[in-house]
Amino acid sequence: MQCGHCGTEIRDGFAVCPSCGAHRRQDGRLIGIGLFVLLVGLVASLQAAGLAQYSIAIFIIGVGALTTRRGLRKRWYRHNA
Repeated sequence: MQCGHCGTEIRDGFAVCPSCGAHRRQDGRLIGIGLFVLLVGLVASLQAAGLAQYSIAIFIIGVGALTTRRGLRKRWYRHNA
């Protein structure tokens, strides 16, 4: 595996680059936003009165699921960059 910032080769299983100090982690902010949007979509689907409202609720659920999935992917972060 290579560091996403400096390109240094890093052994598998390590979460911190020994060269530049970048951390490989999940984005908690995106996970939280995605879960909130998912919850809003679920509540909207339960309160939907017609097909149009139900379709919008399903779209909101999809956006929440994709946002949560993006946050779960590990990325390289560097505090001093």
